[in-house]
Amino acid sequence: MARVIRQQCFNHSASEAAARCPGCGRFYCRECVVDFEGRLLCASCVAKLSAAPHFQWRLSALRRLALTVAGFVLLWTLFGLLGVALSRIPAKVHSGAWLTTQAEPAAIEVDEATTDGDNVTTDGE
Repeated sequence: MARVIRQQCFNHSASEAAARCPGCGRFYCRECVVDFEGRLLCASCVAKLSAAPHFQWRLSALRRLALTVAGFVLLWTLFGLLGVALSRIPAKVHSGAWLTTQAEPAAIEVDEATTDGDNVTTDGE
């Protein structure tokens, strides 16, 4: 604080400095500083900070757009892979056949010609 008392205002050499601007580091009198967002700043630093939010808003809007598109692509890919995985599940699983606890006897397809024994016929005879 002793440094502020010994300093003169940057704009008014006859006035004693009341504060040091944290933006530029220069000393200013009470007439030259403004309370801006809880800090005492000079007019040039306030002008710089007032112009910055517009640029930051553009960056944040672009950042939000990029994140939205990236999220959409990520979800599209994940749901696509989930669909492919689900389509590869056998039909038995979808019908619920895998839930039965009893083993079903295997159905053997038997040709009628072999069951008749003596009545086997062939074409042309």
